Amino acid sequence: MYKNVFSKVILSLFFVSLITISCSSDDDPNSPSITLSQTSIDVIAEESNSVTVSYSTDVLAGSTITTTKLLDGVPSGTPETTPISSSSGSFAYQFIVTVEDSDSGIVKFNFTITDGDGQTSQTELVVNVELTKRQLLLKYDWLLTDEIRVATGLSDINPVYTDDVYRFHEDGTYQKSIGAMADTFSDIWYKHCEWDFDEDTGVLKMHRTGAFGSDVYDVMTITMIDNTAFEADITYEGLDAFDPSYDPIEEYVKKMSAQARGNSFDPYMPGPDDDVEGPSPTPCNVSDFVNN
Repeated sequence: MYKNVFSKVILSLFFVSLITISCSSDDDPNSPSITLSQTSIDVIAEESNSVTVSYSTDVLAGSTITTTKLLDGVPSGTPETTPISSSSGSFAYQFIVTVEDSDSGIVKFNFTITDGDGQTSQTELVVNVELTKRQLLLKYDWLLTDEIRVATGLSDINPVYTDDVYRFHEDGTYQKSIGAMADTFSDIWYKHCEWDFDEDTGVLKMHRTGAFGSDVYDVMTITMIDNTAFEADITYEGLDAFDPSYDPIEEYVKKMSAQARGNSFDPYMPGPDDDVEGPSPTPCNVSDFVNN
């Protein structure tokens, strides 16, 4: 008899335990969830972008979403933490990446939801940063490396120009470092003034003013540019006046190599004396930038 009673007690405790576990499992809140409308996005630096963030949580009180910008895995800036006002929903997250971010390895945004019980879920957006042609021109210094004469397909650059470096500024001015080698005319005659670039056509126009106030516009069409180099089509006129083997109009491909911008850049001739005024005190004329 005692054996039967003991068996019934054990069996009763087993069922009570099952009921308790079942009730406890039913009452436990699920972990929160968070998803994105896309997990990878191509963006242009300095432009506004957005991604849709969707979330849900069983524990609304005290729940938050924290957004952290990561540059090659390292947090950048102050994370943004936003309280959640509904148990589920979505919102558009607006963001802008900078030109400098393109140098920082993998760019990501981490989105982490934390509910009132401390349970978390997270997801990440990978951002592929693209630079416009203008942004690339401004980001680097540009070393002239070659000029290819289209008529022959051969390099036809004057060696004195192979150490020329150009620097473009956001305010529309530009500078040229002549380097150790200089020619006998333009390098000692012209002041470098302004530049203009048409993103759609690729036309780069640079204005120079001579020592006696004459103006020259160097016009080229950039056909390829990235973070290592650019190539541009340019037309030269009047070369036959110096060498009859040339035609009155010659087509060239100008090649430049991207250089990291640094404090060693030296405008005009070597040394600091001409860095501001250039080869003459003649001021730059007002430029005519009808860039077409």
